[in-house]
Amino acid sequence: MFRKLSRRQMLKLLALITGSMTITATGLNAALKALAQTEGDYYIYLPLVAVEPTPTPTATPTNTATPTNTATPTATATNTATATNTATPTNTATPTATATTNSTPPPNPGVFTDGPGGDVDTGQDLLMSSNWSTRNGGQHASFQLEGLPGTIQHALLKFNLSSLPDSYTCTSATLYLYHDYASEGDGLNTGKVYSVSAANWPWIEGTGDIDIALPGEPCWNARKADGTEGVQTPWAGSAGCSTIGVDYESTQMGEWSFNASQPKGYEIAIPLDTSRVQAWFGNSNTNYGIILVADDNIRSAHVGSAESAVAGYRPKLVVHYE
Repeated sequence: MFRKLSRRQMLKLLALITGSMTITATGLNAALKALAQTEGDYYIYLPLVAVEPTPTPTATPTNTATPTNTATPTATATNTATATNTATPTNTATPTATATTNSTPPPNPGVFTDGPGGDVDTGQDLLMSSNWSTRNGGQHASFQLEGLPGTIQHALLKFNLSSLPDSYTCTSATLYLYHDYASEGDGLNTGKVYSVSAANWPWIEGTGDIDIALPGEPCWNARKADGTEGVQTPWAGSAGCSTIGVDYESTQMGEWSFNASQPKGYEIAIPLDTSRVQAWFGNSNTNYGIILVADDNIRSAHVGSAESAVAGYRPKLVVHYE
């Protein structure tokens, strides 16, 4: 028969339930059976089917993977190139003399002559006159040393001392000119020698024998003419290379004085400043040529140029050095 559990049995059951016994279907049935037997009651029990609680699953922590950055970082290129500034300041180049073909320097001490019969014969010269201002006189046979009012003539000359090493010392230098006319009347002819300025370099002698200056040739009006009696490049200061301190240096290198009544072939010796001639030594030098500037003379006079038909009348420069 079926019967209800007594209160005391229920209490024992609850005690069992709340005790250390694990409450499962099997355990609960066993407990009920034991309880009934303990009380001595006969009973029929039905096995209990207990719905066991679904265990709360232990949450498996989600291991958020830290992404592995396997990308190879891109190297930042280092620009190690140092910029090279090749710009060359613009400087006015100091002209230098044309190097001589003589590669063996003259013995020291010694004497060096540039002119007919000398060590070299490189003399260049130019005659300019205010009377024919657009004509070139580079090949004229003589210079007229004239400074009379209304008529002015200037002569430019250049010699080459570049074969003398600049370590040598100039002890004396003499320019020799030669009277190329018969007696021109009694009276003094005087004048001075100056160094042409760097501002008028380079000048050339030209090909004219009092002919209209060709393009690039000098004349009274221009250091370089345009070939049609105009000016391509003017003289640095004024026509005829005439301005002291601009066209030529302000300190004179030498001076001359002779009587125009002297016979043809008379030698005119003009000592030159040795320190200025010293600066003409060596391949790198400041030799821009010289200019003959006649004073206002009682008498004009003619001297031979590098184109004189007589070699002995041509200008020459004699230098002593040590």
